[in-house]
Amino acid sequence: MELSLKSLGLKVAEVGNKALNLSKLINEQFSVPDGVVLSQTYFACSEAELQQKLNRLSERLERMLPSADGWAVRSTAIDEDGGTKSMAGQYKTVIIQHSSQLPAAVAEVHEGSIPVIIQTFIEPDYSGVLFSCNPLTGESEIIIELVEGRGEALVGGDANPMVHYREGKWSDSSPLFEQLLLRMEPWIMKAKELMQQQVDMEFCIKNKSLYWLQVRPVTTGVHTDSWDYDFAHIPDSFLEEDWFLLDQCTEPVTPLVKKLDPGNYFQMPYWDIRFVQHYPYISMKKNVGAAAPSQPDDGTSMLLTWQALRNRYEPIFDQQLNENITQASLEDLWEKTAVRVEINRSYVREYLNRDWFMARRIIGKELEQLVSRYAGENADVPLLLSSLIGEVNTITYQKTLQLNQLVNSARKYPDFGELCNKVSSSEPHPWADQFAAFISQYGYELPHPLGLHLKTLAESPETLLSRITAELHTRKVSREEKGPESWEEAAARIGQRMEHDEKTEFHRLLTEYRAYVIRTEDDDYLLQKGASSIRRILLEIAQRLVDCGKIESRESIFFLYPDEIYELISGSRQSVEETELLQREKSFAAAAAINPPLLLKPGNARKVSEDQKLQGVAVAQGCRSGKVFKLMNPLDRESYNQIPENAVIVAPILTPNLTYAILACAAIVTEVGGFLSHGAIFAREMGIPAIVQVEAATSLLQNGDEVQVDAKRGVIEILKRNSNPS
Repeated sequence: MELSLKSLGLKVAEVGNKALNLSKLINEQFSVPDGVVLSQTYFACSEAELQQKLNRLSERLERMLPSADGWAVRSTAIDEDGGTKSMAGQYKTVIIQHSSQLPAAVAEVHEGSIPVIIQTFIEPDYSGVLFSCNPLTGESEIIIELVEGRGEALVGGDANPMVHYREGKWSDSSPLFEQLLLRMEPWIMKAKELMQQQVDMEFCIKNKSLYWLQVRPVTTGVHTDSWDYDFAHIPDSFLEEDWFLLDQCTEPVTPLVKKLDPGNYFQMPYWDIRFVQHYPYISMKKNVGAAAPSQPDDGTSMLLTWQALRNRYEPIFDQQLNENITQASLEDLWEKTAVRVEINRSYVREYLNRDWFMARRIIGKELEQLVSRYAGENADVPLLLSSLIGEVNTITYQKTLQLNQLVNSARKYPDFGELCNKVSSSEPHPWADQFAAFISQYGYELPHPLGLHLKTLAESPETLLSRITAELHTRKVSREEKGPESWEEAAARIGQRMEHDEKTEFHRLLTEYRAYVIRTEDDDYLLQKGASSIRRILLEIAQRLVDCGKIESRESIFFLYPDEIYELISGSRQSVEETELLQREKSFAAAAAINPPLLLKPGNARKVSEDQKLQGVAVAQGCRSGKVFKLMNPLDRESYNQIPENAVIVAPILTPNLTYAILACAAIVTEVGGFLSHGAIFAREMGIPAIVQVEAATSLLQNGDEVQVDAKRGVIEILKRNSNPS
């Protein structure tokens, strides 16, 4: 079936860049001629079946897309109108006057592999092309060229413009053109925001009405990040809305990741995105998102869907992580990169389908209502629910147990330095073998799916050795009992008060909800695998470029742009300007030194209450005292090695893939998260008292402060201030 250009969620692999970009314009209220797209799937049939479909489409065309001027049948290739090359003029557009001409026109444009757009054609009075920046220098400057009639000759470079706008003035001072600029400027700004970069647009005018025909990034050797604000000069419009740091990304994004967008995070229909000193911030769009699931009373199908998703993608990512790519040519490696990026984007799209999230929420509400009727008059229902979903068997839990085993095994040997030498020299040794097995199983660990510049665990095993060294010198915290009862005992106690039918329903809801908690934690590990597979192939490309002298170090590749890498591979460019590369790296290093706020909107200044207490939401029971240790960047592996004895971890957030590195802490306090956040899940798994949603905790508490974390009441009490906080 043909797809409307008004549809949300079109996929570039199916409909190509032109259709995807036009769809974005339409859904942002740009005046774009109506149309449909024939995707790759549409053409996945026999020639006879395709001919039948096109005949039926031509019979419906006049009703579906009424037009006085005919129709434009346009190409929308995957490599057309992209972020690296526009491919302008490389593909076809055919104008037809009668619907019977449609099948032949589609066949001509499709050429066996290219998706096709069919739009109502506007016979224009004027046609034009504009750039939002100078394509030669990259400097912000609106440039417009205009011709009478159709614009094919202008776009193809075969005709001079009738009139142009450059350096702030028209070559013809007619009021008509001055008014045109005033009308266009807001839409140009909106297109730049939508595409997150400078834009190249085609348009036409008929009967004084303005129509937008095409939008694509400006493809030039000059790269600008004019949309990348700094924290000191954030526009007021940002501060009027809720802009959140994207998915715990407390590391800045490199130029390559920003342009390559390996997970398609920067083009999601669910949110708008802006960069502040290389940090990605999102603002959720209203009325966009997953609909409520069709069967909210039964989560079984959702869990089966997750298992099917995992079974489909995990073998692919594992194969990519283990594939022998050393014999592939540079050109093949670049093609493999594109394939891996598209597969990863496909997983991210399904990962972000929040039908399962809605089902989890509905089941959680039903469970909460049922528990609240039987928990007792003075029961803390949220804390009780936290207990009921404790001790789930997530990947984080499994990693933590195995890391504990490594630490305990190392205690049996008198010289840990000797063990480290065995590991580094690959000498046979029982403990070294145990360590290697851990790296083999979890070596894909990447601090964040957007942090492609950061080393995986397999690339930096010394960080794990340092973590174990720190644990060997840290007194193990003697755990309190996890509470008066285990989750099974709490469930049995509540269930005893229920009638048979309600008890059955209670256990069903609880079983499904606990399974959802596992998905909440575990699906992030597939994100790491997908991202790590892309990093692996980029590093192979980087090494080849180093070997032939085109870049100085493998890490330099993360500060290039995709088109620069392609040009280095193809030979059309021999090197990248060293001063430009150094400037990018310097700018990135400055951003990496910042502790970015999780929310851009400034909150009301908070002070510790007179009784030296902070309030939050208890998510893992217990009460312990200790000294504050702040993890300001939860992605920084080195900071985990500095955790002192009996520490209370205070962090903005905690990530699932590195949380396991906290073994012997006394308690956990975070500024963000609910009882299903990664830090909360981990704390319950390990029996660590935890409080979340403690606003400004990292500002109000200092390293070395002695505090008591009472996760029975959700209170952090400051017992003694550190006189010399670091």
